[in-house]
Amino acid sequence: MTRPQRPPVLAPTRRRLLWWAGGVSLEALVLTMRPLRADTARVIEIVARRFEFEPEVIPLRVGEEVILQVTSIDYLHGFSIPSLAIRADIAAGQTFRATIRPPRAGTYVIVCDNFCGDEHDDMSGKIVAS
Repeated sequence: MTRPQRPPVLAPTRRRLLWWAGGVSLEALVLTMRPLRADTARVIEIVARRFEFEPEVIPLRVGEEVILQVTSIDYLHGFSIPSLAIRADIAAGQTFRATIRPPRAGTYVIVCDNFCGDEHDDMSGKIVAS
């Protein structure tokens, strides 16, 4: 008496997942499946209002990855960190997010580069990396 043939088990092996993903490298596939690490980038909230960024000074460690979350509460403000090549227009009520990692010690100047009134020239902040 012969046993009936069982259909093959279609368990999702890595090879099948790789084929299913359309040729994505196994390394990339495995990286996307990893859980978030406990040391993910911290979020620094910045408020832009006439005529200031709050906080005005942001201390960071060199190489520390952070997410700057900038919210404009009253006007169309520009948010620019020229030495890190970051630039955005942020309308009132909107939020902009940028991930940064200061490459060396120093002061990185933050400026509003959209004219927002008589005291616009005083609207600045800084990141101090040490």
